[in-house]
This record gives sequence, structure tokens and C-alpha cells, in this order.
Amino acid sequence: MTLSDREYLLTLERGLTVLKELNCFCDLGPREIAEKLGISRTAAFRILETLVHSGYVRKDPATRRYSLTGKVQQLSAGYAQTAWIAEIAAPLVRSFAHDIGWPCALTQPLGLEMVARYITDQESPLALRRYPTGYSLPILKCNSGLLFLAYCNEEIRSSIIAQTIHSDSQDGYLSERRQSIASLLSEIREQGWCSLDFADRPEAGIAVPILEDSRFIAAIHMRFARKAISEDRLLKEYLPKLRGLCSNIVHAIPDHVA
Repeated sequence: MTLSDREYLLTLERGLTVLKELNCFCDLGPREIAEKLGISRTAAFRILETLVHSGYVRKDPATRRYSLTGKVQQLSAGYAQTAWIAEIAAPLVRSFAHDIGWPCALTQPLGLEMVARYITDQESPLALRRYPTGYSLPILKCNSGLLFLAYCNEEIRSSIIAQTIHSDSQDGYLSERRQSIASLLSEIREQGWCSLDFADRPEAGIAVPILEDSRFIAAIHMRFARKAISEDRLLKEYLPKLRGLCSNIVHAIPDHVA
């Protein structure tokens, strides 16, 4: 094998790795790609632009971040499960966050964590702390995670709770609270939103589900300064807007994608 052959295969491997990372994290910038692949930003930019030229990746001129296009569906059946986030949800969430000022994220479950598949922190002027796309928190320790558990089936819910209890560093803490967790999830399901205040975090938040035929497909989570928004204002002003955003996303998703 000649050196050029090895270089060609390495470039191909890196290109496929970039597609894989974009599939996992929805959108990324050259710096993030460079860090994940262990290459220079120049090399990462060159790979991304090659994929743009090939039609598999698009570049957002506003954020200079990259995401997958519909052409990827020709390569992977998994495309349909994530492309709607970049193509449909992200522009709606971005516009919504721009109007209200507070940072918002679209989150989905992955293992025992909820992952931010799209997040507006870099563009939200009121964000007290800026988190990147791909940021995650334990399902049982965040609003969107508890919301997911409230809507998923009993088998998945029991499995996640059991695994979390088994791996929890605070021995016995969650195990002793199984019943209270069940009651909490029942309450969350009934009200259709979750806004617990986690004291160890700089901001408060509220999560609202994106539902397709009553099936949880993602959550929209809005963060805000505790002293800036009262509970009454949160429920009367922001909750209806968040529900409207979730409804708009669902109605914009083609049936074959959702």
C-alpha cells in the first residue's frame, strides 16, 4: 500500500467519524470536531467543507456550525431519527430563544442521561453559564429526564431507575425513595411539565415534552435566573409559549420522520 493510499483511507475514516459525531450531537463546530478527532482545526474545517461540497453536511451561516443533510439518509437508516432536529426543530427553538432571551435546549435520552441535542446557549444573552451541544445530565437529576421517565413505558422506567440506583454514589439514597420517585413521576405526567429546582445549579429550569401521538420524542428545556421569573409568571406566561413551541415542532415533522 502506498503512502497516498494510507492517507486516502485515513481521510475517509475521519470523514465517516465526522458524520457519526454529527449524527450523535446534531450540530458541531470545527473546534469541537478537531477535539473529538484529535486533529487541527484547519484539518477539521477542510473535512467539514468537503462534506458540505459533497452534500452530506450543511453549514449554518448564522452560527457557523455544521449539521447533517437529507442526503445522509442514503448512507444510514439512522438519519431520520436525528435530521428533524437540525432541519425542523433547531430553527424553531433558535427563534423562540431569541424572542424570550433565555437559553433553551432540545434534549433526548441516551442511556442513563439526557443529552442536549441542540442548545442555544452561545446565542442566548441571558445564559448565566454556557453549555455546549452534547452536554448531558443524569436522567433522574434533571427536569427533562424526569419528564421523559414520566412518559416512557413502565419497563423502561423501572430499568433506568434500577440501573441509576445501582450506580448511584450516594448508597441507598435513591433506593429509599423509590415510592416518592413514582409519586413524583405520576404528578409530572398529570401536569405535563417539570420544573424542580436543583439547588446545586446556577439556574432554575422548566421542561415540556415534545409528543408524537402521546409518544415522548424529546423535551424542550428552558433555563432562567431564579429571581427573574416567579412561579406564577413561569406557568402563566412561559409554559403556554413552550407548549406552543413543542406543538409547532410536532406539526412540522413529516410523518415518516416522526
